[in-house]
Amino acid sequence: MNSSLNTKTSFGSKKRFLAALSFPGDHRALVGKVAECLAGELTNDRVLYDEFHRSEFARPNLDTYLQALYHDQSELVVVFCAVITSAKSGPALNGAQSVTLSRENK
Repeated sequence: MNSSLNTKTSFGSKKRFLAALSFPGDHRALVGKVAECLAGELTNDRVLYDEFHRSEFARPNLDTYLQALYHDQSELVVVFCAVITSAKSGPALNGAQSVTLSRENK
């Protein structure tokens, strides 16, 4: 790490999260490794990853709460995609799509 740049306190962002990870559950092992690497540079508090915020996410209407975190309190949303097969039902990117669409309409 470049000693002239302190990433744990830099970036000047007023948003709570510098990186927000959105992923399908079957990618958890890979995303967990990415989250750990990011947290090593940014701290757990600055990375939106469910394992880092378990007590906060134990709430009703979590889907609505997460949409606000991704949209309003995250500097960068990192989306991990999965191929939808006939064995899976429903859109895999529903939450991420809503954040993207709402940001485009601003």
